[in-house]
Amino acid sequence: MSGDGQPGFLFNTGSAGRCDDYKVGGAMMRWNPVLDKFCIWYYGRSTNFPAGMAPALGSGSVALTTSEDGLNWERYDGPLKGGAVMAPNADPRAFDSVHLGTGDIEWRDGQWRMWYYGGDEGTPKSADPIYRHPGYNLHVGLAVSDDGITWQRRPGKAFGGAIVGIGEEIYGA
Repeated sequence: MSGDGQPGFLFNTGSAGRCDDYKVGGAMMRWNPVLDKFCIWYYGRSTNFPAGMAPALGSGSVALTTSEDGLNWERYDGPLKGGAVMAPNADPRAFDSVHLGTGDIEWRDGQWRMWYYGGDEGTPKSADPIYRHPGYNLHVGLAVSDDGITWQRRPGKAFGGAIVGIGEEIYGA
């Protein structure tokens, strides 16, 4: 997957039907001692993402690419829809029910922790018209994993299970 033919790019969007076939971004690279490989977790948006939802963002689901040497990368076919390793929450009341994206990832005490942001169908009350779209009520969540592939959310006490949030404003962190 090294470059997909474009100088300076690690890889382009995924093939049709993948969770990242429209946009990719937010790459977080770490050495994964469980898989014994370099891993990049990133967010991707598919072409079937709801129109008008947080249009400036590329977030949707979290996907993974792996490498033996840090130079040549292969998309990992995750267990969720479109090859994702983490997808929006099925609970419509959750802060991350429409889209999510990578924040930071760390390996500690034999477990992965991913701080991520997520959005629901709410529209911020922000005065800036550019953010008056559903999906821009963004809050921070935490998920944990033993292998970096299968993630479990750790609900917080803030809005919709977020660990940090300020209600109905953009970037509630």
